[in-house]
Amino acid sequence: MKPESFARWQIPRDIDGLALLGDFEHGPGRSGLENRHTHAELELHLVTRGRCAFLLDERRLEAQRGTLVWVPPGRQHTVLDPSRDFRRWMLLARPRLVRCVLPADQARTLLGGDGSRDGLSRVLPPQATQALADLFDEASSGGRQHHRIYNAAMAYLLTRAFSAFASTAAVPESSTFHPAVSRAIRLLRDASNGHGRAELARACGLSEWHLSKLFREQVGVSLVDFRNRCRLERFLELYGDGSDVKMSAAALDAGFGSYPQFHRVFRARMGRSPAEHARRRRAR
Repeated sequence: MKPESFARWQIPRDIDGLALLGDFEHGPGRSGLENRHTHAELELHLVTRGRCAFLLDERRLEAQRGTLVWVPPGRQHTVLDPSRDFRRWMLLARPRLVRCVLPADQARTLLGGDGSRDGLSRVLPPQATQALADLFDEASSGGRQHHRIYNAAMAYLLTRAFSAFASTAAVPESSTFHPAVSRAIRLLRDASNGHGRAELARACGLSEWHLSKLFREQVGVSLVDFRNRCRLERFLELYGDGSDVKMSAAALDAGFGSYPQFHRVFRARMGRSPAEHARRRRAR
């Protein structure tokens, strides 16, 4: 999996950190297993409203207001099952900023250099949560025109966040995916895999009923829904702006059995028809 980076937002190299607000109440954010990704930077999440589950590799963390989660560079992660009022602040920090402002042992912990894969989440008390949220708001409102001033704000935000993290012992509830569920996820994300449910269950070492039940309990969606989400993700990547491939060909290459099936899944998931999606892409 190729790491994302600040290049996604076209951030200048002079910027060392980036504070972002994710508010799911005003529009669907990026979530779901099919949207697992990695970053080249350290990422921090602070939940300020609602609830969700953070998936880090195969570990699921149940998050609510006050949950603080560090994601080291290169670690797969996504948001699962966000509530409609879910809101979180995010800080992305280049490794050079982390090494510059934090002691060496703390920097190694956050950047994954000490081999730590767990223990990077806490639940802050209400007063500390509000104080850190206010600092996020203040740091992000100044704009990025003056790089040195903005970098200083990001550095201060990083140190305050780590101080709040280190001062709190409470941790969120967590669980790890069953090995069969992890294998099913890997197989369903593989574009070359055309297993039906019976074949998939055999490959995972469980009965169809048991795998389906376990998958829904741990992932939050059915096997069929997850497969269709993965197919839709592949379609969007293959189709792009539509200049290089026909929509029907991209849909079949993504794994859909027919164009009507693709159309039905696309409309249900995206809230508009494939044709409307193509028109909006061309209008950009």
